[in-house]
Amino acid sequence: MKHLRLVFALCLCLLWSCEPPFWAYYDAESFVAGYVDCEFKDTSDDRSFGGGIRYKNRLSIVAKDGGIYYTCTSRGEAKKKYEELSIKNGDTSFNREHRLKPGWADPSQHDYYSYVFSKNFVAIDVVSNRDFDENHPAGTSLADIVKYSCHSYWGYVSGGYKDFKSTYVLSGYLNEMPEEGLRLVTTLGIVLQFPPIPPTAEGVHTLTVTLTTDEGEIITVKTKRVWKPEVEE
Repeated sequence: MKHLRLVFALCLCLLWSCEPPFWAYYDAESFVAGYVDCEFKDTSDDRSFGGGIRYKNRLSIVAKDGGIYYTCTSRGEAKKKYEELSIKNGDTSFNREHRLKPGWADPSQHDYYSYVFSKNFVAIDVVSNRDFDENHPAGTSLADIVKYSCHSYWGYVSGGYKDFKSTYVLSGYLNEMPEEGLRLVTTLGIVLQFPPIPPTAEGVHTLTVTLTTDEGEIITVKTKRVWKPEVEE
């Protein structure tokens, strides 16, 4: 019996010494735990991403596979870049306990939706190679009728880490983006929502999305849509 008690006590000690099975805790100066430097694509017509016909009048701008990751657990130059981005975005005074899922240091196992894009966007525009309606002929901006929606940590970080829920979702028309632009956008991506498709827009459209970063970089994403007129509800 004494031998069994000793074995049981040793098992308890080993259990208590193990890392938590679901979360790893650490003291963090920054709230954002990782940045992704990537190229972009539209996945709204990709059924593997939940797209398809039900999303025919929206675009989902997300990261292409791959990319470079700068995280709180990076080392060397990648860690230096992470710290530079944290300073750039004013995310340096979180100073409290943070938690990460196991494997966070490995980009192939990370909790993807908790990262943000390394680039901040000050302007987004959309044009089509065909007429959309009488006010938007081919090649003209659709920014006044296309809405954007995304998740961002900027409001929480810039507000002193006080109110997360009310600042998490950003949305509006492309021509009415916030003065500071879209910053600390999560890798859930940016959704661009078109209005109901008018008869003048029927046919195959090549849409060009232009994203301008706060450093003046111009990023272009091209995609196609086959549109049929629909009645506005």
